[in-house]
Amino acid sequence: MWDRSEPVSPSRAHVNPNALVLTAYGSPLTVDGVPIKECTLFNYEDTWREVGSMDVGVKWRFNFGSGCAGAHSVLLVDGWEGMRAMQDYPQARLVDFQDDRVTTDVTPIYAERWPDTRHVVRRSRQCEGRFWLIEDWASFDDKHEVTARFWLRPEEVASNAGVAIETAEGVRLRLLPLVGPDVRTTRRVTGYPDRLDGASLCADWIQRGKDVRWLWLAWPDETRREVEDVAAGWSVVADPRESLGFDDARQQLVAAARVLPFTMAADLLADIPTSPRWWYRRTLRVPSAKRWWLRLPARMREARLWVQGREVDISAHALRSAMLAPHIEMPGDLTAGSEIEVVVRCNVSIRQYDKNETGGSGFEGRPVVLAPQAAPEPEAHYENNEVVITTGKTTWKIPHRLMTQADLVKATS
Repeated sequence: MWDRSEPVSPSRAHVNPNALVLTAYGSPLTVDGVPIKECTLFNYEDTWREVGSMDVGVKWRFNFGSGCAGAHSVLLVDGWEGMRAMQDYPQARLVDFQDDRVTTDVTPIYAERWPDTRHVVRRSRQCEGRFWLIEDWASFDDKHEVTARFWLRPEEVASNAGVAIETAEGVRLRLLPLVGPDVRTTRRVTGYPDRLDGASLCADWIQRGKDVRWLWLAWPDETRREVEDVAAGWSVVADPRESLGFDDARQQLVAAARVLPFTMAADLLADIPTSPRWWYRRTLRVPSAKRWWLRLPARMREARLWVQGREVDISAHALRSAMLAPHIEMPGDLTAGSEIEVVVRCNVSIRQYDKNETGGSGFEGRPVVLAPQAAPEPEAHYENNEVVITTGKTTWKIPHRLMTQADLVKATS
């Protein structure tokens, strides 16, 4: 991203010069947004503002730090996290744009604070439809400390080099510097962003010099495989008064004649009355795996889950499942190959714009049984204008010449 940011106090149009937003296999890998009110990490000393209000003589003080560069996956200079434009001017120039790559020069927003800035450029490439190469180049007349900051999903996992995270959807991202020092720190931040996981991992790499470069390999992997699509064959019972307990609902489900796919609210699949709450039941076969997951539809409200009559706590998925299908890890004491009963209760949105509105749209998605799959760590290096990556028996060789001044004067085709 390289949106035009709001000068002086970017509370709406944020400062994100060449910020990265990465997604793979349906799972967001980087994060962006705003923090919850209780998260004060971005209350930088130089990002407070006082404004008047409708009440005469009353002032309102707020901090707009979450709109500044420090809250985005960008390059920071000399530790200035509150970086922002102070005047209105073109903040970015698109140098090159093709189907598989984009190069953008964001020098102006840096040069306003540091006049010795020659250029700050990022080139991002998608390679083989499998991974990304991200090249950063910052050049100055004098030495500066440059921080490459990345805001990632919150769960960090072990990695021999760089940083690796694994999302709640079982997608792993490894971020490896192939050029530039791997001097890094990470910290988990609770309350940013205010949705998805409600937390994030801030990863910083630092180097000092006049001419600073990094070449990153961003390598995503799926760590789960689909064992069985179990969207069809669910017994369905409406709970229009939201009054059924588990035992009564299960009794009705066992006797229920109506069987539908568990992909959206039952009244959208059959000619039956609308209900704010639905109960679903189905038997599943336990896969031969030490760990396994049941993926359920996204955007279920007040969802609850019972397996073999025992409730499984899925409250940790509530915030995230407003956007993504939750992957629920199943109890570990279930016998492989056995048939088990699964019961799901969920509410749906049925009205808007009145005192009892529930807002939004109904749930959607296909329940699937998932099991682990291997995701070996790649071996990668950069040499002689080529990136070489090996994982398992597969090797990729990607020609890549580091940017020069001549590349920056090219007009976009």
